[in-house]
Amino acid sequence: MNVFKRECGYLGCDLPQSKGPYCNAHYIRSLRGRPMAGPVRRAQSDPERFWEKVAKGDDCWEWKAFRDRGGYGRFMVNKIPRLAHRVSFERAYGPIPSGLQIDHKCHNTACVNPEHLRLADRSLNAQNLSGARSDSASGIRGVRLTPSGRWTADTQLNGERSHLGIFDTPEDANAAVVAWRRENMPYSTTDQKEVA
Repeated sequence: MNVFKRECGYLGCDLPQSKGPYCNAHYIRSLRGRPMAGPVRRAQSDPERFWEKVAKGDDCWEWKAFRDRGGYGRFMVNKIPRLAHRVSFERAYGPIPSGLQIDHKCHNTACVNPEHLRLADRSLNAQNLSGARSDSASGIRGVRLTPSGRWTADTQLNGERSHLGIFDTPEDANAAVVAWRRENMPYSTTDQKEVA
């Protein structure tokens, strides 16, 4: 039994023969009537394919390839689309336990830097918001304007709402909310930073 594969029949191609006298790439080109000349893309390993799609900066490592509507990178692994940040986390730290999510400490959904990623359950991940909701009239997380023209500060953790008071300025309401989150939401990286 001959264990050696013959080379592609196209002159100058050293890929193994796959279908007919050609390698797979030249066979497809011949079927479709395309020019046979030109470079043939060679298969790469998953890590090579993954990291060529990443722009490594000093801080975040941005995913350059396809992103979904939420801005999360997508990467094919064994013909299955995966979230790129989850692939990066698994390569750096191992399997993700069932029921856990990967939280972006940097709030950049396109980032795949393993140092910016951490395990979190749904509740912890929800603590680490970058700011107010898109429908917030005040533009400040947890602060809203009352009909009287004053500002109210409210928080929510694990489905329980807390009213922190009514304030004369949005800055005072925000300070109250930030202080509460620092004490009660350790995963809220924005609030844990020192106030300048």
